[in-house]
Amino acid sequence: MLDVLRQYVDAALDLVRKQVEALGLATRDDIDEIKQRLWKLETAAGATEPPAKKPAAKRRPARKPAPRKPATPAVPPTVPPAGPPLGGP
Repeated sequence: MLDVLRQYVDAALDLVRKQVEALGLATRDDIDEIKQRLWKLETAAGATEPPAKKPAAKRRPARKPAPRKPATPAVPPTVPPAGPPLGGP
């Protein structure tokens, strides 16, 4: 039973490895190898310190909000006067 499960896991891992390779993705092992080669090249060239970081870009001050316009008074709706209609009987 355990052997069959192991075979399925191995088959799944092989499939994933093939797909990663087909897509051209770098695995952790690939990245570790590149880092090690880069470290060797840097030490061979005499660069014992990592390259200096770029200075951070200056931050622009926040914009001031535009001045608010004075509120215009609300025009009350026209309401007909209360009471009997004009012109009477």
